[in-house]
Amino acid sequence: MIYEYRVLTGQNDGAFKHGQCLASSHEELLKIIEYRFPGGMLVSYKRKKLSYTKPVDELAIHFFQNIYTLVSNSIDIMDALRITESSFEDVQCKAVVNYLVYRISNGSSLCVAMKSAAVFDDVCIKAVEIAEKTATLPRAFQYCLEYIKENSENKKLIKNTLIYPAVLLAVILSVTFAWIFFIIPNFAESFIDIGIKIPTITRFLLGFRNFCINHQIATTLIIIVIAVCAIWQKNRLLNMIPIIKKTKKSIANFRFFSSMSLMLQEKISFIEALQASASDDNAELKSKIKTIELMIKSGHSISKSFEQSGWLSNTENSIIRAGEVAGNMYGAFKIISDKIKMDTKHSINRATTMLQPVVTIIMGLILIVVVCSVLVPIYDQLGNM
Repeated sequence: MIYEYRVLTGQNDGAFKHGQCLASSHEELLKIIEYRFPGGMLVSYKRKKLSYTKPVDELAIHFFQNIYTLVSNSIDIMDALRITESSFEDVQCKAVVNYLVYRISNGSSLCVAMKSAAVFDDVCIKAVEIAEKTATLPRAFQYCLEYIKENSENKKLIKNTLIYPAVLLAVILSVTFAWIFFIIPNFAESFIDIGIKIPTITRFLLGFRNFCINHQIATTLIIIVIAVCAIWQKNRLLNMIPIIKKTKKSIANFRFFSSMSLMLQEKISFIEALQASASDDNAELKSKIKTIELMIKSGHSISKSFEQSGWLSNTENSIIRAGEVAGNMYGAFKIISDKIKMDTKHSINRATTMLQPVVTIIMGLILIVVVCSVLVPIYDQLGNM
């Protein structure tokens, strides 16, 4: 949580200082104020949610890019953090990095400080935790940088896939409502005046229009409720789209195998790596990993445990089996993570190619129905003449 504070400093002139800082509680806020302004007194504060001016991925990339460059050139981690803090223009980003400096200055490790900040990805925290144990921080920062860039690219692919259908849907709905509320009523009145029978589809659309006009308050409330529910259940609604559901699953698998390959490369035990790589925000994946862990502990081989879980494809199970036989599980998991990464990109590209004409056809059918509600009576009258 970000706190905006006003402090009366302990200086002789009694100056007031304003600023922002990250803190997990009011008690920690008081400690941070004392750390920044010894002898100062907190006058007022206001809690705010983190709201960056740039996408989170861009800020994370900037953070790890700077840290990696500085630490790999033998700059002390504290100096590297202070330099990185000064490189940010966003006030809240500065507050996050300053919080890391505060926690480390008070005896915390970097991974614990990152976890307490509650803004860093779990995989990156685990990578830093391993690196601190094995004294390989530059390599961990490089891994985090590449990992976040990969995740960012996948998110952009999903976003770009949805932009075209969303824009097209908005345009078609606007045109449809214009026809229903302004064009069709005028034609309907003319049809009635000259004695043309109004078809069923036209009567249905007119009934919908009249209901919306006669019950404006109810219609407005319905629209608001639908909008609120759509925002509230946004993730669930997106998961109903097959390509989105499949892509999210692939990204979760990519995160798992990337994390496993990193930990096994650093000689972390397989069970410990499994436990650390289980994603807290993916219950299905966590359940499968727990099943695999229990099977390995009960005496099954790694490859057999993965096969019986029914999680992976035959190809991926074969790669794990080959890696186990060769004694190179790191290489096996690295190959699978690279394979998932490529498969995800290809599936998104295929879906993008297929989705555009499908959405165009669906929207075209909607327009045909609306236009026919006006044209059918006209053609019937011309036929009678």
